[in-house]
Amino acid sequence: MPKIVDHEERRSRVAEAVCRLIARGGFEAVTLRAVAAEANSSLGAVQHYLKTRDDMLMAALQHISHSVTTRAENVNPEQDWRDAFRDLLAQFLPLDQTRRIEGRVWLAFTAQAVVNPRLGEALREANTTSHTNLTRLLARARDAGLIHPDLDPADTATDLLALVDGLTMQGLTDPDRFPPAHLIAVLERHIARLPAGSAPSER
Repeated sequence: MPKIVDHEERRSRVAEAVCRLIARGGFEAVTLRAVAAEANSSLGAVQHYLKTRDDMLMAALQHISHSVTTRAENVNPEQDWRDAFRDLLAQFLPLDQTRRIEGRVWLAFTAQAVVNPRLGEALREANTTSHTNLTRLLARARDAGLIHPDLDPADTATDLLALVDGLTMQGLTDPDRFPPAHLIAVLERHIARLPAGSAPSER
């Protein structure tokens, strides 16, 4: 019988290899040969999924966006709303090896987006998706009476994502001063400042 090839799994493995290369050496480290070696694959196999260097970089961005989204979807919605938002936003922070790699890739894309229109558009789309999803969750919390009715979901989402961006940069560039526990503490402090509503369970 012919061997069954899981194309999504292979493409994901190549994208993970690109992420590791970017995290270690920046975009300059991403070459066809380097990706093939990192993914323990052949040059032809890599080219089958990703034709150009930009394709490789796009695949890396899509991979980490999917990873963050998947983790966020697994956050327990039954816990206290402040804890739920903390756990949701923590998926973006460099709290472990996986998220440190993702953070380094994200920062590399942020710098490259200024000069590469295609990558810039992809990054803006990913950021917009994050903002839209968080805005929707905040609106649900407001409508459920968990947070104050005067709170604007879109503005609050902007503030929280800006906080996460700053914490990510600090956690990656100054990890001794901003270890994971400190990053979480800062995040919790800001979420605690969100005005609570008057849901029946809180009365």
